[in-house]
This record gives sequence, C-alpha cells and structure tokens, in this order.
Amino acid sequence: MKKELSFFGIETTVESDNLEFLVMLEQSLTFFKESDNKNIQFVQNKKLFVTFLSKKKVSAHSIKTGFSKIGTAAFLKEKEYCYVSRDLVVQMKDTDGNLSILAQYRLPDSLKDWLKGVVKNRISRYRLDLFFLIRILVLFPIFMILEREKSCFLLHGSALEYNGKGIVFAGLANIGKSVAALSLTLDKEAKFLSDNFLIFDENYVYPFPEYIRLSDDTLKLITNISKLGKSLLRRFNRNYYILNKQYISPRTLPEILFIPRFSKDSFIKQITTETAIDRLLLANDHVKEFHNYHHSSLLNYSYYEHKAVYKNKIETLEKLLSNVSCYEIGICKSTKPAEFLAGIIDDVS
Repeated sequence: MKKELSFFGIETTVESDNLEFLVMLEQSLTFFKESDNKNIQFVQNKKLFVTFLSKKKVSAHSIKTGFSKIGTAAFLKEKEYCYVSRDLVVQMKDTDGNLSILAQYRLPDSLKDWLKGVVKNRISRYRLDLFFLIRILVLFPIFMILEREKSCFLLHGSALEYNGKGIVFAGLANIGKSVAALSLTLDKEAKFLSDNFLIFDENYVYPFPEYIRLSDDTLKLITNISKLGKSLLRRFNRNYYILNKQYISPRTLPEILFIPRFSKDSFIKQITTETAIDRLLLANDHVKEFHNYHHSSLLNYSYYEHKAVYKNKIETLEKLLSNVSCYEIGICKSTKPAEFLAGIIDDVS
C-alpha cells in the first residue's frame, strides 16, 4: 500500500504494510496530496521514497554490516546512512539529492536489552507512535531537502496573512503562537500558513499545515472554534484538527514579527533584528521535536564538506527580516488573543 504527496515539488512516495500509518499520513498532510496539490512548486527533479515495514522486526547487527560508525547510533557507508535507536532501524540512501528511506522495527540484541526496552516504554511518554514516525520518516527528510536544494529553512513558529500583511509569531514552545494565528484566522478572517513548522527563504514564508493541536483550555480562547469541525484525534491531552484549505494562504511576504511570551500584564516592545534572530535561533534549539535532533540530520554529514548550511540559514534569515518590524509581546492568559492581537497589528502597521 502506498500514498503519494508533493511538498513544494518534491515528489514523495510512502509505502507501508501499516494501513493506520498511511491513513494518518494522508489525513495530517492533506494539503500536500499529489492528486489536488496546488502549493507552490519550487523544487524540481527531486524525489523521496519512504518505506516503513512494521510487521517484522530486524536485527540491527545484520543491517550495520559494512558500515563505519561515525557517532552514537549513527553509521555511514559512502552515501548510505544507518541510524539505530532502541526501537527502530533506519537506512537512508542519498542518490543525487533523491532520498530512499527504509525503516523497520528493531529486534533487541539480548534479553537484557529487551527488558530495558519494556521498562523504558512503560515510563516513557514518547514511545514510537505513528504521529512521531510520520515526522521522522517523511517530514524531517523533506526539510533537509529544502535546506540543501533551495535554501529554504525551518523555524518554530506560526504565520498568517492579516489585512494583506504577512504576520509571523515565533519563539519558545507553548507560549501562544498557535492560538494567536488560529484565532486571527477563525475569528478575524485572516489567511493561515503554519502552526508549528514555518518554512522560509530570503523573501517569503510558505505554508506547512499539518494537524493543529489544541488543549481543552486553548479551545476556550477561540470564539469561532466550530469552523475547525470535529477533532480527528486526541493525543497527549490535545485535540487534533485539520484546517480547511479555504483558510490557507499560498505564501506571504512578512512585514511584522511577534515573539510572544506569557505575562501578568499585556505589553509590546520593539526589538532589533539582531535580537530577534538570536531569540528565534535559541527557540529553535530549545524545541527538540525538530529534525536537527533526529536521524535525518545525518544526511548533511558529508554535505557540509561543500556547503555551510548553518551559515546559509542565518544569512537567509537576515535577508528575510531586513524590512520586517520585530516586537516582543506579552500576552495575559485571560486576554482573548484575537481582539488583543488585531489591535496590536493595527497599532504598529
């Protein structure tokens, strides 16, 4: 069984013997379905093939044969990479920028390892569930291709278009970025781009809608929450929704950047571009759900020999924000975000 998606022109084929995995993949990334995809296509002749086999576990020892160890759980053989976690064995092959990925569940090497895994799975909140697998096997490799091929990078943030202006909310986790963007979209008729993964180049911010995750308390802050429809999934005490395509903008030129934080009293303070970049990169490092912290970062191990990826990211971010007004804002938890933010945007515009 397989599903086909297109991420900004990266033709992606995902095969699996796990139907639930494929259903969740298509549901969470419906914006990128190959059959009716209308997002901007700026990557050409690049393909990603992902195979996830869940029915039969494999021995990590047999898979690693012929590979050289380059770090903890990381192995390399020319343009082939192997990553071994407690639960998963991932093989990646890079051929002229086209990626092939094979992921299989791992057999424990010994009874001791098996017992250790049982104990850790019982106490760990973050076992390998399907939502997480979609990220590490499909999304994170996509982000790496965008970095390498088109100098498109990732920030932890939300973005929207409000009254014709591109607005970005970025910063640390769980400080109101998602509810800010979503409340303006549903309550003030803004156009939505991103809730978590914010894709940018030196000119624009691009949409990357996936599941929108909202806690029960957050739902109370959005007046027109019924526009989201029914929750499709509940995971870790959050409700998961998909935003209808009619609310999504194809891209936006950012004019205002807000870095929100919770505060006893609401406030707004203009900051320099240099300060804003430092805050954004610090927040990215702090959010460990991003691809830098998973096996897909191995794809750049040899790539660094001929291109400075991190330097390029900072330079691209500087160009993107060169004409953007940057602000730190304090949001009082009792404040309705749509009314408060709409007023601030009008004031600084």
